[in-house]
Amino acid sequence: WKDVNPEDKKFGFDYYIRNFDDLYYFLYDLDKDGTNELLLGTLQRVGIDYEDITAPEKICITSIYTIKDGKAVKVDTGSWWDFVIIIDRILYSNGVIVVKWGNEEIPCYAAWTLENEELNIKCYVRHSAGDPEKGYYKAINFHNLSETSISKDEYYSLYNKYIGDAKAVDIDWKRIDEYSVK
Repeated sequence: WKDVNPEDKKFGFDYYIRNFDDLYYFLYDLDKDGTNELLLGTLQRVGIDYEDITAPEKICITSIYTIKDGKAVKVDTGSWWDFVIIIDRILYSNGVIVVKWGNEEIPCYAAWTLENEELNIKCYVRHSAGDPEKGYYKAINFHNLSETSISKDEYYSLYNKYIGDAKAVDIDWKRIDEYSVK
């Protein structure tokens, strides 16, 4: 901030930093092993039209750090995590993280869990050509991207399999520059 061009400072610090990744943090025990993971977040537009400058913004989980062999390590989120246009990214109380995108009423979704210090994709469900009325496809092999058709009932059943009665976590994001060990 000290080195920023004075002209850019006229917009203020909060405006300046909003375009940087991983500026917010939240501690949460994703794998229920008794140790919190560090979740980092970035302010993102959410909704079906990423280019809509009036789209709502939300801080979404963008990076995860865990403890491995006594050291903090960044969890590899893989290419499946980096959706450009998302409707939402939700952390559930059972540690499952769900990303929704596509159709707002019946979105495509993917679910991840942290297991053995790795983020593992549990399911990936998308519509045929983005149209939920034409049916759903579930990617079942993430190496060769083979897909299997599923019904609308299976769409909901698969979601409930991973979410169950878990509740969405109300993430209390804090700015990373406010972090302190208590």
